[in-house]
Amino acid sequence: MDITKISIKRPVAIMMVMFIIIILGAVSITKMEMELTPETEMSMVMIMTTYEDAGPEEVENLVTEKIESAVANVENVESISSTSSEGSSMVSIEFNYGTNLDTAITDLRDKLSMVEATLPDGCDSPNIMKMDMNSMPIATIVVSGEDMTSDELKSFAEDDIEPRLERQEGVTSVDIMGGTEQEILIEIDPKRLEGLGLTMTSIGQILSAENSNQSGGSISYGEKSMTISTKQQMESIEDVKNTPIQIANGTVMRLGDIATVTETQKEVTSISRYNGESRVTLSVTQSSDGNTVTAVNNILDEVEKLNAEYPDMTIEVVSESGSTIEDSVMNVVSNIFTGAILSILVMFVFLKNVGLTGVIAVSMPISIIGTFVFLYFSGTTLNMISLGGLSVGVGMLVDNSVVMLENIYRYRTSLGYGKVKGTYRAGREVRSSLIASTLTTIVVFIPFVFVSGMMMQMMTDLALAIVFSLAMSLISAMTVVPMLAGNYVNNVHRNKAPKKLDFINKMLNMFDIGMKKLSNLYGRFLKWAVWHKKRTLSCVMLVFIASLCMLPSVGMELMPSSDEGTFSVTVKAPKGSNLDTVDALSLQVEEILEQIPEMVSISVTMSGSSGSIMGSSEESSISCGLVDKNERDRSTDEIVEEVRNSVKNIAGAEISVSSSSSMGSMMGGGVSVEIYGDDMDKLQEISDQIASQMEQIEGVRQVSSSLED
Repeated sequence: MDITKISIKRPVAIMMVMFIIIILGAVSITKMEMELTPETEMSMVMIMTTYEDAGPEEVENLVTEKIESAVANVENVESISSTSSEGSSMVSIEFNYGTNLDTAITDLRDKLSMVEATLPDGCDSPNIMKMDMNSMPIATIVVSGEDMTSDELKSFAEDDIEPRLERQEGVTSVDIMGGTEQEILIEIDPKRLEGLGLTMTSIGQILSAENSNQSGGSISYGEKSMTISTKQQMESIEDVKNTPIQIANGTVMRLGDIATVTETQKEVTSISRYNGESRVTLSVTQSSDGNTVTAVNNILDEVEKLNAEYPDMTIEVVSESGSTIEDSVMNVVSNIFTGAILSILVMFVFLKNVGLTGVIAVSMPISIIGTFVFLYFSGTTLNMISLGGLSVGVGMLVDNSVVMLENIYRYRTSLGYGKVKGTYRAGREVRSSLIASTLTTIVVFIPFVFVSGMMMQMMTDLALAIVFSLAMSLISAMTVVPMLAGNYVNNVHRNKAPKKLDFINKMLNMFDIGMKKLSNLYGRFLKWAVWHKKRTLSCVMLVFIASLCMLPSVGMELMPSSDEGTFSVTVKAPKGSNLDTVDALSLQVEEILEQIPEMVSISVTMSGSSGSIMGSSEESSISCGLVDKNERDRSTDEIVEEVRNSVKNIAGAEISVSSSSSMGSMMGGGVSVEIYGDDMDKLQEISDQIASQMEQIEGVRQVSSSLED
């Protein structure tokens, strides 16, 4: 089948196919999900175990070592590492790439069930979590209200906001920080309790039994049946006071007669502030199979509804990941089409023919839109990697069309063929060359098939985008270009602009003169290179060697960081510090941050509970937002450096400051050095020595050790 001949003879059919591609492309672009990076699956599982009030060594000996021994024989385990800290054990298990994690987690549960009974009393059951780069907070919401107490705000967040957010598509959980809670405090004189023949345990059992709704069975009468239940749930402090207590001699007394029952504020376990004011903060986490942009848009819509339903409340989304991803992706898409337009203008400058340039102007968008169709049906998302591949492909899209047009021009001018016959012969002549040149570029990406791990997951989208764009450019060059040139381009010679636009003719003439001089210069240089082979080869080798020598100074990273106008500060108090101490240190840092003119938001959260995967009980996490990049003279990194210098003299705290980047955060925080041994004192000594030496290295800062005093 001669596809070039069919394209020239049946232009209407080709146009219909073009319209179908445009429609499919428009639908594909609107339906493709947006992500910052391709979906990646980490072959890693974490086992979290909480053992309250236990020190690191006790946790290691009584919990961590038993768990490590139990899971060591699970199939496909590549490595096991663990961290034992106060009140918690964290065991990380890395599996071989390609392992079915669902099956592996089932095996882990079976192994852990065998040792769970041997764990010490007071130790919670091990919790298995699949590590997922998408399962991270995607939105932070702060709640405030007029004439509402702190405990009322928290109750509102728990009862009205949290359930509605968790129902949104792509949301897996909502964590609440800040606020206070009320509790019923029952104080009993131990001597009086002993005199009545009661114990604290018996009082607790009575309260538990009385504070429940229980089924009373059912009764039948006639053709009807009725279910009976007792409603004993306590709803007020009076219900607690009126709880009947039977003492040793059989007398029944009210709890309020033998104890002091009061309603008081529960001990504060977390603090949340926004711009210096106490707030309740909700952190929304994305599900592993959810889409960030979709989930964030659903959250924003639900928050808007909540604000409309509760006008006395202020529910504000202070940070979210969706807009950053959406803006980044749309900027790349915009740049792709801008690049295509610039390519068309450059082609016009060289061709100086509106008809031939119009052929390029039609074929390039068709190729780009067709690429989106292929990407959609391959399950690829719109992300920085796939669009980066398409951006590279845009530069190649025009190559095949230019080769085809140049040969058509030659046949219709130098060889004197007519419009249709010249186009057909030109297309047939370069057809095999176009296929060969395109395939030679496509085969470059075959090695990606043999790459495994995260690199393959990240680069597959890049390879697909380039391959699909090249395939579309080849199809377009062999069909669209001959169809348009053979049926609608009557004149292939230079077009002259009208007198009113004579400046265009002058500019093009100046360009031709410049290109002619450049061509002559290149001719002389080429002649010199041919006649001085040894010197030419020596120069090439020198440039090659110099390039290799400069390679180490270029620097390498998997993903570049970007200036997103956000950074974070972690304030770590001395070991064993209570929440008030952490809060006092955090307030000192906040005072410094408030002096920065570019600052627009300061969000603070800290928790008094230990055993968290996100941080310890001695830490305060501060998230800072800056004005837009085009509204400030300094970069985020410059501001971060200023903050580092300002907070380094705060006594009694370890403070780390780091800029936040959606791309850079995937790759971790720098270099990690692991030291192995059985003697903890020796490990501490070596760790301190290495940390001291690393701090002397230029560019190294915020050196920390996993060994806690």
